[in-house]
Amino acid sequence: MVQVLPESGAASPELMAFATQCWTEAAATGGIDLTGFDPKAPLEERILWARGRGLSLGAVYTRYSTPKQRSTRDQVRSCVEFAVARKVFVSPEFISMDEGKSGRKARRDGLLRLRATLQQPCIEVFLTFMLSRLFRTAHQCYRFVDEEIVERGIRAICVADGIDTFDKSAWKFLVSIKGAIDEAQIETTAEQVRNAQIGLFREGFLTGALPVGFRRRIVPEARLTNRGLPRAVAEVAPEAAGLIRQHLAWLADGMPITEGWRRWVTAGGPCDPRATGGRMGLESYRRMISSEKLIGVWKFGQKRSSWSSKRDYTRQVIQPESAVKVARHEHLRIVDDELFFKVQERLGRGTRGRHKTQRKTGKPVMLWDLVTDLFHCPHCQHRFQQTGGDGHSMACADDLCSHPGMVRRREAVHAILVKLGEILIQDHELIDRITSCAITRDGQGDEEIRKQISEELRQVEKLGRKIDLLVEMASDATTGDQEEQKVKIRLARQERATHQARMAQLQAQEKADRKVLTAEEAHAILADFRSLLAKAGSAEAEPDAVYKAAEIFRSLVGGKILVYFEKRPGRKRTVARATFRPQLLRVVAERAGVSVQPGANDESPEVSVWLREPPTSDQVADEVKRLWDDGQGYRAIAQKLGVSDQIVWTAFRRWHEMRNLSLPARRYNNGQRRKHVA
Repeated sequence: MVQVLPESGAASPELMAFATQCWTEAAATGGIDLTGFDPKAPLEERILWARGRGLSLGAVYTRYSTPKQRSTRDQVRSCVEFAVARKVFVSPEFISMDEGKSGRKARRDGLLRLRATLQQPCIEVFLTFMLSRLFRTAHQCYRFVDEEIVERGIRAICVADGIDTFDKSAWKFLVSIKGAIDEAQIETTAEQVRNAQIGLFREGFLTGALPVGFRRRIVPEARLTNRGLPRAVAEVAPEAAGLIRQHLAWLADGMPITEGWRRWVTAGGPCDPRATGGRMGLESYRRMISSEKLIGVWKFGQKRSSWSSKRDYTRQVIQPESAVKVARHEHLRIVDDELFFKVQERLGRGTRGRHKTQRKTGKPVMLWDLVTDLFHCPHCQHRFQQTGGDGHSMACADDLCSHPGMVRRREAVHAILVKLGEILIQDHELIDRITSCAITRDGQGDEEIRKQISEELRQVEKLGRKIDLLVEMASDATTGDQEEQKVKIRLARQERATHQARMAQLQAQEKADRKVLTAEEAHAILADFRSLLAKAGSAEAEPDAVYKAAEIFRSLVGGKILVYFEKRPGRKRTVARATFRPQLLRVVAERAGVSVQPGANDESPEVSVWLREPPTSDQVADEVKRLWDDGQGYRAIAQKLGVSDQIVWTAFRRWHEMRNLSLPARRYNNGQRRKHVA
């Protein structure tokens, strides 16, 4: 009894009729008696008819890789005619096929149906046009023929290859050799195609899909493609390019990438034509703004396809940068290097903490929501994350931190803003330092800039070699180690982007006109900083102004703020103090477009700010004790310090508590002389 076979991978009714016609015509000329044969009879009756004529029952499998081939009918005709010569009856129900499927894949509808067909007890012969129709790798071909066909007692025939397992002494050798030849041939063909693609790439022709921001331009005089289509080159699409410039400017000013992506989608920006969703996704947006094609650098061979037999799919393997072909086309540049690498440096910072809740619609953008990642724990070196009710507070991301604590994010950022305002308002001293550290653009200044560019270039090349090594190690690593290597590669690329951004800035300064930073320019820049930070601290600030202020805030504090939590003696509650080293010289110089002398930033003193300061009683405790020892009473001390009597009494008690000392007895008459009555 014939078991029901899957419908997926079966021959179409037209192909079944064609196969029956081919077998009938070949049998009529091949000496097979067709008396009583009814091609429309049920399958069981046709099987009984074949048995009665002494014919074997066969199954056929066909496959082609690309829709351009369309060779199923030819393969079926060859197999059926060959079957007639070997006295084999091929029923069209036992034909399985895969069209437009790679021979590397093991999960194919036609191949799965063939496996089910070979389990039928009536099947005695299997036919395919070529061994490569089964698989494209030698070991998979041999294993399938040996385990799925021969071990079941079925005879396997490869028509074009001349392989027949009936010859037990030779079929294993032929299958191994033919499989190896087919595998080597496909690899050779792939290399030839890749070499041709490299030639087209070097001539400036398109060799793949175009990214957003560019469009195709047909070259009529160029030679046609193998498909007879005209060749094309890339050119800048003006509307999309203008939108990309605007978004990179926003991102450089501090706008989060998620907000940029939302604006792109809202504005109806173009997306990759290969996208199935019809709109730009967040990862596609990140790839678009990270593509070096935006600065005219086009690359070929950054990734290569590698088939994994175990996973049964093709994966993209990153290639070392030394193996990548690079072409520079200034006419395809959309943005300048300085803006591009500044954005890459920002993108390289990664996600900010583990707080993944999305901003509610309509909720205003606040400065303290954007700079949480700047606050770090000095003990475990982890950055802070949002925590507490509705995420209004922040704490160390390490749950096992040895010095835990929590501060309100709004109050902490406000305290830093106040301190920065105090620093920025010291115009005379600060401007003198800035102008004295700025390099005058004379011959000596130009030489200094060239030295800095050479040093940045050396760092970029060094990190490039490091990335190549990490990529090579990642290709040979296990699955778990590959993830670790990917993290190292990402960090190395982030560090390289920082040096590339600095080098692009120096190169822009070198090409610019000679410029000296004057006191008036420095004063205007500092005033702009003060105004922008002051507006960003209010709830009425525009989102773009807040994003820009967040980037300035990040630069002014040097990218890191250390938060120390200290316990109050004799109390459970802690106090919080922040320290950072201002980078005013570098930030002002970058805004003005001038360079500063090497090591000038190291002269900036460290600044300390109370994020949650001790109560007044603790702050004045030492002074209260000193005045008390001088013989003054509570009331006199309160008047001198400008506080209440209660604070003085509490401060006096706290001074002794902090030192584990017992509180002395209160002086008679609060330490005052008795008034004599006349």
